[in-house]
Amino acid sequence: MKIPEKAPDFSQITPEDFGRIFALMENEELRSLIRRANKNYLYWDKFKYRVPEKLLNGYLAWFLLKLSRKNQLRFISSTDKQNKPFNFWLPDPVQEDLHHLDSVAGGNISFGESLINKDSQERYLVHSLMEEAISSSLLEGAATTREKARGMLLSGKKPASLADKMILNNYLTVKKLSSIKGEVFSRELLNEIHGTITQETLKNPDASGRFRNESDDPIEVMDGQGNTLFVPPPVGEIEKRVDELIQFANADDEPGEFIHPIIRGVMLHFLLGYIHPFVDGNGRTARAIFYWYMLKRGYWLIEYIPISRIFLKSPVQYARAYLYSEMDDQDLTYFIVYNLKALRLGFRELKAYIARKQKKVRMVTYVFRRDPDLNARQTSLIQHALRHPEMEYNIQNHKNYYSVTYQTARTDLLDLVTRKFMEKIKRGKKFFFKLSKEIDKFLEK
Repeated sequence: MKIPEKAPDFSQITPEDFGRIFALMENEELRSLIRRANKNYLYWDKFKYRVPEKLLNGYLAWFLLKLSRKNQLRFISSTDKQNKPFNFWLPDPVQEDLHHLDSVAGGNISFGESLINKDSQERYLVHSLMEEAISSSLLEGAATTREKARGMLLSGKKPASLADKMILNNYLTVKKLSSIKGEVFSRELLNEIHGTITQETLKNPDASGRFRNESDDPIEVMDGQGNTLFVPPPVGEIEKRVDELIQFANADDEPGEFIHPIIRGVMLHFLLGYIHPFVDGNGRTARAIFYWYMLKRGYWLIEYIPISRIFLKSPVQYARAYLYSEMDDQDLTYFIVYNLKALRLGFRELKAYIARKQKKVRMVTYVFRRDPDLNARQTSLIQHALRHPEMEYNIQNHKNYYSVTYQTARTDLLDLVTRKFMEKIKRGKKFFFKLSKEIDKFLEK
């Protein structure tokens, strides 16, 4: 990953530069350029290429952009290594994202007819938690594939490698977050979560569930080419910084000082990564704390959104969001913008999944009602199986439920196997029937 270019230093601006800048402050083309840059929250390395040379050079246009942002900034109590306070603001697109997320992430989104039964919701939740555990571990370099990791979790087999253990630890952690969402954020809770995430995966087992200390090797976050991306605060500052983070997480908003819960959760994610209190596992712990905080604040549907899968699709942008905030005057807005886009994409994927499930049920109903070769019992059974894809049926149950003869029940089920709507499984001396994997191909015709 290429380290972003450092933004210009304004200490060398001349009086002539100021004259040129103020002469153009009311220029509509320049104002439009700044509005667009704030809409996408561009950093210097992208913004400089958007400035028309005939209008103003990039250096001076960046100064104007920074002025537009400084007037909006809000500061928080946490500081960087030079004791400069972190800050943020909420451009209109951020406020739009927050409004959208509030309308869905608190649970107002409907699971609809396709996911309304608890079994289906539970299966989707397990799938989401597995995806989060796998993606969060892959982000941190776990050497495996999603398919192998998912197979390991589904089978319940013991981890066969360090990567497997990382993923299992992550899975156990994200499953646990809902049960501890009522707890107050504390050192003990933070260390407990880190201990669960890193259990039996660190070179020094003693480092699991405790902060870095003087006996640990110095930490440098490197990219794949060996470049130093980040050096965290020294170990002597960790406890003080973590205590400030705890106070920030547990703070009640005072009148006129409200910080939206999602924004506060994203800041916790960033600040924990910045403090880097642990020898390893800081990224995974920071993302787990974000999930925990969202659940604590009532955003229960966040469990169904594997946000690390979104990060894994754009790991360079994820890393740059950290770096931009650190490099550009401690402006956390870069990290906020990236995370809100990821969240919104995650909820969009969930809604698309629900829509596909609903469409499938409606489509099956439409097709089966018009198929003269399927009787009402068979149609009812397929519709039930679509809502309960793991359910298994047998001839005796079918006979009893529909009050038909054994032979009629047997004919119904075997006919569905012939049509490839169901598949037959022999277990011992008995036959069972379940929804066929071929049914998706039928629905796509």
